[in-house]
Amino acid sequence: YAIEALEEHPLAAEIKRRLPALVVRARPDLDGYTRMATDARIDDCNGFSLQFDGNYGRIISFVDRIGREWASMDAPFAMFEYVSYDETDYAFMCAVYGTGCYKKPGSQSATIRNKWQTKMMDLYVRNGSESNAAVCSIVSHVTFSEIAHTQIGAPSDAFVN
Repeated sequence: YAIEALEEHPLAAEIKRRLPALVVRARPDLDGYTRMATDARIDDCNGFSLQFDGNYGRIISFVDRIGREWASMDAPFAMFEYVSYDETDYAFMCAVYGTGCYKKPGSQSATIRNKWQTKMMDLYVRNGSESNAAVCSIVSHVTFSEIAHTQIGAPSDAFVN
């Protein structure tokens, strides 16, 4: 919808020309990573331990080197979500800021105000060393719902590192 809102503006053609280059078409190279259960506790990640919820991909436990807990089921962090807005959000911004108010042609039929949460599909962990330094890398593979992807514009999936 954003590109269509530009209608015949010269920028629209340039965006359409460049947009395909931004699409990531391949999975990341996970060579050297170990696939784990999505809710597995990772006990030694450069002296830290952590655990994902196994459902949405949120970190529900993160313990630092001195034993301090930074996340819990009640206070998770690193939640990856996609936010969509509706006309009430645009009206609020217009009322607050008073400038830049606009309507996007055709946007009203597809606007849904929501926070789209992910579904965690896979968890990959790599522990090792590189150049005499301990390395711990974690990659979470998450997906968005079909509606969020096809109608709202969220990516179909993401690899979060």
